[in-house]
Amino acid sequence: MKQRIEQIHDSFFNHVAQDEDRETIMRRGEMNKNAADEPAAKGSSIRIERVELEPSKKYAFKTPEGTFDFVVLSGGILEGDGLNGSVQAGKVIFTAGTNEYEGYFSS
Repeated sequence: MKQRIEQIHDSFFNHVAQDEDRETIMRRGEMNKNAADEPAAKGSSIRIERVELEPSKKYAFKTPEGTFDFVVLSGGILEGDGLNGSVQAGKVIFTAGTNEYEGYFSS
């Protein structure tokens, strides 16, 4: 069985290789696999309660990475330590820590 798998691998790499060796192709495949998994790991969903945001008032988002305090500036701009983003017509887009969030206020 092991010998058959090795034959399949050899056949595959001989077919796809142009000017590259087997290790280069395998590394590129592993990098592509990791890149495909990355957005799923970075993307998160959180529930955002409906609230009337008032300029200059302090608020906080609680995420799996921690609590991020922020102030709402005029124009719906969210600004805080480790957080920045905006809210327009109930749609919230912000970055907290190293993650990006997008959603709508829920009722």
